[in-house]
Amino acid sequence: MKKISGLLELVEIQSTPASIFPVLMGLFYAIYRYNAFNIVNTILFFIGAVWFHMAVNVNDNYQDLIHANKSNVKEFTNGTNDPIGKHHLDKSNVKKLLIFMLLFFVVIGIILVIRTGIPLLIMGIICFLIGYFYAAGPRPISTTPFGELFSGIAMGLMIFMIGVYVNVFTLVKVDWNFIYPIIFSSLLPICYIANMMLANNICDIDEDLKLHRKTICFYIGKINSLHLYTFLNILGFVGIVISVILRYLPVLTLFTLLAIPVVYKNNKKFYKRQDKDLDFGMSVQNLLLTTALQTLTMGIGILI
Repeated sequence: MKKISGLLELVEIQSTPASIFPVLMGLFYAIYRYNAFNIVNTILFFIGAVWFHMAVNVNDNYQDLIHANKSNVKEFTNGTNDPIGKHHLDKSNVKKLLIFMLLFFVVIGIILVIRTGIPLLIMGIICFLIGYFYAAGPRPISTTPFGELFSGIAMGLMIFMIGVYVNVFTLVKVDWNFIYPIIFSSLLPICYIANMMLANNICDIDEDLKLHRKTICFYIGKINSLHLYTFLNILGFVGIVISVILRYLPVLTLFTLLAIPVVYKNNKKFYKRQDKDLDFGMSVQNLLLTTALQTLTMGIGILI
C-alpha cells in the first residue's frame, strides 16, 4: 500500500482534473459545433492526456531530485511544497518510471496520429516540448517570465483543441477559422491554469528574488502580479460570455458565471495575504470550480 500511495503522490494524481476537464470540454465542443463524436479517438486521447499530465509531474519531481544537491532552490511541483519527500526518492527508479511513461505516451500518440493526421502530430509535439522543458533544461520554462503563458497554452488550449480535433478531423481544416473559436472557448481554463502558476510565483516572489529566479513577478513586481492575477480571473469569464454570444458554446455555459462570488472572495483574500501554505490553495479551488462548471454546463447544454 505504501508503494501505491507513494506512486500516486509521485504522479500527483490529485492534479489530474486540470487535464481531464479540458479533454471533456473539447469533446463537448466537437459535439455541439460539429455534431461529431469518435469514441475510440476520445478514449485514446483521454488516456494519453491524463497519462502525459502525470508524466510531466514525474518529470518535475525528477528534475527537483537532480538539482536537490546542487542548490537550495525551492521545490516546485505544481505549486506544492515537496509533498512526497523528493529527497528520499530513488532517482534511478523515478527515471525508469519517467521513461516508461513517456514511451507509453508516444505509443498512444502515434496511434492517434495514424488515425487522424499530421495536425495532431504537430499539436502533440508542442505539448510534449512544453511539458518536458517546463522543468528541464538549462533554463526551465518555470523559471522564466513565460511559465504562466506556456502552462495555460499547453493545458488550457492545446488539450481542448486536440480533444476537438480527434473527433472532427474528417470535417475540418486546421486553420485560423478552426482555431480562433477554440481560443475564446478555452479562455477560462487557459486563464485559470496560468493563474495557478502565477499564484505559486507570487507566493514565492521573495525567495525567487534571492535565488535570481526571474519569473514574471521579478519583472513586474508583486503588486502588478496581483493585478494580473485579478485580470486573468476576469478574462476567463469574459471568454465564456463572448463564446456564448458568438454561439461557440451552449447558452447554458453562462451558468459558469455562478462561480464569480467564490472567485471574488478568494481573490480578495489573496490580495491581503500570499502565504504558500495557507493561500495558494485558493487558486487551485478557483481552477477546479470554474473548469468543472464549464465542463458540466457544456455537457448539459448539448443535451438540450
